Amino acid sequence: MYKVYYEEYIQYGGFPEVVLASDNESKIEYLKDILNSHIELDVKLLGNLSSSNDLYKLILLLSKRVGSKVDYSKIGSILGINRLKVKEYILLLESTYLIKTITPLAKGIDKELTKQVKLYFTDSGLLQICGQSSSGAIFENNIAQQLCNLGTINYFEKSSGTEIDFILNKTTAIEVKETPSEYDAKQLKKRSESIGIKKQILVGRYFPPSRYSNFVWGGNIF
Repeated sequence: MYKVYYEEYIQYGGFPEVVLASDNESKIEYLKDILNSHIELDVKLLGNLSSSNDLYKLILLLSKRVGSKVDYSKIGSILGINRLKVKEYILLLESTYLIKTITPLAKGIDKELTKQVKLYFTDSGLLQICGQSSSGAIFENNIAQQLCNLGTINYFEKSSGTEIDFILNKTTAIEVKETPSEYDAKQLKKRSESIGIKKQILVGRYFPPSRYSNFVWGGNIF
């Protein structure tokens, strides 16, 4: 039963009116209304914007980049607006709790601020209605939401491209896979220990054929 509820949470998010809706069509309509109201009322009011077209386009682009590093210049080029304006819009979306950005784990605040952030939506239902994300990205987004309630989260990446999805409170390395494997468990252990982090959690949406000592089902992260 818990698995059914968790899958529904991944699909439609956690807004009370959405959760309590009697059917999927109603849930989707509620989510559309929430997104439209958020942009037309909250964001436009706080940002003193005369037009919301750029914001709608930006949100669609961001939904395709969940879990990826944000390149302000590239996004600005696609939208035909200045990179500084893109950054301003993203800060506005974050200040109104539509998205959440996370910084890389780095030695010193200067390095942390100069590196690219990654972004996630604060509700997976809102992400879903944008219709741009893969199943794996949506699950990773959902885990990011859950981890934000447990403390500070960062991501880690070496110049070689080796990456760890999340670092929780600078003490726990977390890798997210829909169906994790033994290889994933070994790689996470190797990568986390190379940066002095001894605790690892391999988070899965589906249970693997065999269990690993560091495996945690996504629905058990609170």
